[in-house]
Amino acid sequence: ADDVEVIPAAGLEEACQTLAPMILLDADNHADWACALRHLVEMIPTARVIVMARHADNHMWVESLSQGAHDLLRKPFSPSEVRSAVLGVLQQERRLAAHACV
Repeated sequence: ADDVEVIPAAGLEEACQTLAPMILLDADNHADWACALRHLVEMIPTARVIVMARHADNHMWVESLSQGAHDLLRKPFSPSEVRSAVLGVLQQERRLAAHACV
């Protein structure tokens, strides 16, 4: 089992200070979520960002990925859906790292 430590952040600057390897960005708390996403990707280029939004759709998913996010979760979601999304990103990273070493 993968142990995960959750570090809540009150805003973008606080999230950037955590230097967390994965960030869940609540798009509903940011009027310009795409700008917030770009800021996170710029400030912590090694972080993997998953965007969460109540009104997520295919257009937002494509826009999220093009801005540097690794996934988009539509609210409401269950804890198992969050876990699945996080583990999916981590597994993708492991696969990419394994192929880079070959």
